[in-house]
Amino acid sequence: MARPRKTGLDYFPLDTDMLSDRKLQAPRRKFGYLAIVVYLQLLCMLYRDKGYYIEFDAEQRQEVATAILAEVLIGQYQPKLDTILEVVEALVQSRLFDLNCYHKGILTSKRAQMVYYSATIERRAVRVDPAIWRLTQQEMRELSGKHSLVQGEKAAPETPKDAAETAENPTQNTQRKVEHSTENQSTAQQCVWSADDKTRSRQKFQDLFGRAPKADFWAAVGALGQSAWAVQQGMEIAQRKNVDKPEPYILAILRNQKPDATLAAPQEPADWEREWLLQKQERKARREREAADGTAGAQMAGEWQGTGA
Repeated sequence: MARPRKTGLDYFPLDTDMLSDRKLQAPRRKFGYLAIVVYLQLLCMLYRDKGYYIEFDAEQRQEVATAILAEVLIGQYQPKLDTILEVVEALVQSRLFDLNCYHKGILTSKRAQMVYYSATIERRAVRVDPAIWRLTQQEMRELSGKHSLVQGEKAAPETPKDAAETAENPTQNTQRKVEHSTENQSTAQQCVWSADDKTRSRQKFQDLFGRAPKADFWAAVGALGQSAWAVQQGMEIAQRKNVDKPEPYILAILRNQKPDATLAAPQEPADWEREWLLQKQERKARREREAADGTAGAQMAGEWQGTGA
């Protein structure tokens, strides 16, 4: 059985002057201790799970806020879920997290990525998402030239600096794009997975869930155009969440990510996936009804007490 690749960190350094960070002053003035608690917990979740980011899109933000409440803000004076989301927004607006990545549904920062980079120097074949990676090649080499991200071109991510140069000088990059267009066009039709990628992904699913996936799962994955690494990350998330039906859960995660290649239109959901999505919608509707009933009950109780009856 292959050992799963470690992604997160077991611990991270905490600056002694963190509470004096000028970026933290505005959130502290508005939310007091909550700004500190939420910020520290977000850092713990960021480094523990993904290593350098947290998924915070429309679907995940509620789960993240709920996890913060459940893990560190339990008790008689527990704040509301909306308050936690407002604190996160304030932290982002203070640039404690990258604003551009936040708009993409990701919580990360350059500082967090520097910590992750320094902590993974001894790891082999570290993978990062170039769409949200904020360190340039020069900045990474200044931290350490021994990291796998700077040891070879295949491991090095595309940096925002390179992307900016492409936008400013499009004519200089036209020839390079044309040279690779034929190769990219042929590989984009079939998800660009090597034989090893397919073998490792199938074995990983078997290792994590103790069985092979549904028959049409791989066809649905191929239609989404995600890399093998992204699919394997989705498997790990589903395994940590301990979901009953991992296939539709993984596909839902992948649909929220930008594809690695432009593929044909996704296939229609399979019957088992459609059933899972329907059950998910029903659970969400039930939670909303229960929350509404609880609010209405509290209001009625307050009115009853107010009458002095």
